[in-house]
Amino acid sequence: FRQLLLGGSRFSMSLDVQAGSGAKRASHRPPYLGVSLRGAAFCCEPPTAYYLPLCGNAGPGGGGGGGDSAASGVEAALCGTQPADGERLEPAWEALRLVLGGRAEKVLYDAQRQLALLAVRGIAPRGLLLDP
Repeated sequence: FRQLLLGGSRFSMSLDVQAGSGAKRASHRPPYLGVSLRGAAFCCEPPTAYYLPLCGNAGPGGGGGGGDSAASGVEAALCGTQPADGERLEPAWEALRLVLGGRAEKVLYDAQRQLALLAVRGIAPRGLLLDP
């Protein structure tokens, strides 16, 4: 998976996010703090896409729920001080950092929001970023 993304010259990516249950929009808190970053989907050559789960119980298209750790993470996000991602899968986060730090062009739909979601988690993509 990493070799495929690192070897290519361009790929598209979209983050799988889930709003916290009962999350209320507050004017004093950025909207990206009230969501859980569950995974990332990548496409190097259509129609093939890959999904990288970033937390436990993650899966494409929502669902997957969350246990007590996910619920406590959502509560932390609702206070507006930190993101809530549930049980993090650290090897997947390292793979995400590696892929986004490469030289390939990255196509991100709604890039401003996706970059904010990554930045608050300490990930800063490098290289050319495109937003169609």
